[in-house]
Amino acid sequence: GACRQGREGAGGVTGYGLVLVLRADPLGASFYRPSGNWSNRVQFLINVIEGAGAPLGPGVGARILRPSGSMSNPPSPSILGRVMIASRLAILHDIDPEWTERVLLPHFDWANPIEARGAWQGFLWSPWVRPSLWAKLKPFALQTPDHLAELGEHHEQFVPFMVSISVDGDGALSLDETRALLKKLAPSDLALAAYWLESRVSEAGTPGWKGIADWVVAVWPKELAVQSPAVSQHLAKLPALVPDRFPEIVDLVSELIGAIEHGDMVLGDLEKEELASLHPEKALILVDRITPDAPTPWFGNLKGTLQRIAAAGPELVGNPRYVPLLQISTKAGIWV
Repeated sequence: GACRQGREGAGGVTGYGLVLVLRADPLGASFYRPSGNWSNRVQFLINVIEGAGAPLGPGVGARILRPSGSMSNPPSPSILGRVMIASRLAILHDIDPEWTERVLLPHFDWANPIEARGAWQGFLWSPWVRPSLWAKLKPFALQTPDHLAELGEHHEQFVPFMVSISVDGDGALSLDETRALLKKLAPSDLALAAYWLESRVSEAGTPGWKGIADWVVAVWPKELAVQSPAVSQHLAKLPALVPDRFPEIVDLVSELIGAIEHGDMVLGDLEKEELASLHPEKALILVDRITPDAPTPWFGNLKGTLQRIAAAGPELVGNPRYVPLLQISTKAGIWV
């Protein structure tokens, strides 16, 4: 689903997580069509949480759920009810941390895969935590990269959620823990992290770039195996997102990327910001890294980019990078 980073505060306490727009799915449908007495009480609890007017405070979970059942021994079928409650984990922890930690959080433990899958799927509808909740949820979150396949499409929210905590959580996820997380990700999942990073750099701009750059240097995997086209597509866009730091960002990402399919997304940004003219040598390095030996006809205006580089830096025409790229642009039949 589409996502943007969100941060909230209450009583001076900052939280971290993502605000998400999710595709419809069976679990989502069950949220709006609960069945059975227990699920009805779960829906009532959710209505209370969202402002229906019933009193809130410590003990609300136990008050709402008795006498029809409890989280520790609910009647069957109850897993959809637990999924619904897990979707309101952060708010429940604000209201009644003791009950949430004792009764609800154990369901996120992958020691019981069926329960954990439901709890995480519910939470990932709109994942958000305060530091006090994250301290309790973190051990189970660190288990989850080993179970991404069990989350189905909801793993698409888990990866950006964890990366956002690592980047913006002020040590909530250590560099060692982040490196271990990223190394466990398949290329398609690492692309989710790269997509979030692209969005975050766009938002942060020049003022926030240094902190993000330090994070990338410290944790991003450098193995050739992870330089997939999908990952490289997002990382290759970073230099043009912070134009006044273009040279140093090219130096950083050039070691992390390989050839991509949709070069137009990068070449177009270079043209828009006039970066091939302002920094022809660094632009040539970036273009060399992203251009495959046999690009598709829709790769982008490679020839035009090379012309701008040559006009701004005539000495580069004989560069070992420039000559092969010019030959590729001539032979490939790229649409311009």
